[in-house]
Amino acid sequence: YVVPAGSFVACSTNATPKLERYWSVLDEVGNEDLSGIGEDDLAERIRTTLMESVRRRLMSDRPVGMFLSGGVDSTSILACLSTMGTTNLRSYSIGYSNQTTHDKKDEFSFAKQAADTFESPHTMLRTQPDRLREFLDTCDVPPETLGEFWLWEMAEAASQDGVPVMMHGEGADELFFGYDFHWNVLSERQRIHGNPNIDLNDISFDSGI
Repeated sequence: YVVPAGSFVACSTNATPKLERYWSVLDEVGNEDLSGIGEDDLAERIRTTLMESVRRRLMSDRPVGMFLSGGVDSTSILACLSTMGTTNLRSYSIGYSNQTTHDKKDEFSFAKQAADTFESPHTMLRTQPDRLREFLDTCDVPPETLGEFWLWEMAEAASQDGVPVMMHGEGADELFFGYDFHWNVLSERQRIHGNPNIDLNDISFDSGI
């Protein structure tokens, strides 16, 4: 139902629509020679690039807030905003409504710690599963994950607070290894490249989930 990222559908008269890719992150991997560049220099380049990315997305004539999980990605963005001198930026997080589940899996403590550190007025919400039908009625295409429902709930709360523009660290976990299973995949990749006799078709990656 969705055109993949970095792609478009080409349509012409009397021809079958064709999906074409114009960019992939894999196109960028290995294109730059980083030999001779120290770890500190690489870290500074990442910091500078991230700061510029965040700065560009601050261009808004309406109040800006952010979705904050307390993870590597969203906390990094909040740190950038703080460094830029942004103050009183409202942040929002959401957790499970089931008592047993949220006691074990909630990230509220991480989000609150990040919000307190960077002095962000923070709102912690509990998801409302009984509103899932209402959310589905607003979707143009079937949602892929429940995460989209949670974003909708947080966006609604932010809008009601007069904060209609939100920043979000979506997609950064893959870049900054936000969860254990990203490290597991990296370890498998290093093991494979270290053994040329391994058949990639026989590899089963341990996601850590």
